[in-house]
Amino acid sequence: MYGLVNGRKIRTKGHEKLQLLSAEEEKELVRWITRLTNQSYPPKPYTVREMAEAIRTRRVIGINDPSITRVSYPPIGKQWVSRFMQHHPNLDSIIAETIEAARIKETSSEVLQKWFNEIKSIIDEFDIQPQDIHNMDETGNSIGSINSTRVIVDKSQKSFYSTQPGRQE
Repeated sequence: MYGLVNGRKIRTKGHEKLQLLSAEEEKELVRWITRLTNQSYPPKPYTVREMAEAIRTRRVIGINDPSITRVSYPPIGKQWVSRFMQHHPNLDSIIAETIEAARIKETSSEVLQKWFNEIKSIIDEFDIQPQDIHNMDETGNSIGSINSTRVIVDKSQKSFYSTQPGRQE
């Protein structure tokens, strides 16, 4: 506290020059991860690292030109994503549940309401008793993909699905 009164910067601001991304760039990266999590396309750790690299590359557009490189950065290390996540406790690395992309795209409250109305009419028509209703999971297995993929998500979001193109069987 004494240092702040005398004009010293807080620790995170004081060390910002040593970080790969500025505080604003990190904030934008977190916002991008949150947006992808909302859309059920959470990024994999290597994708987050590639995005950080793209952000750093944009800094030098206008400084470097094809004939000369005035500014260059060393590559981002493999542990950078882990350290980045430590600075942002709202992010988490999980193994997301995969879901077919068409299921996400075609789902709306109207479609779901219609489906539940149809189920209710069938239950009423055939006088099906609650003890005769059983749950069935039909997510199936995704053909040609690996289900256990680690992704980075915003923990404040409700759904942690990772959409996969292709068909489920």
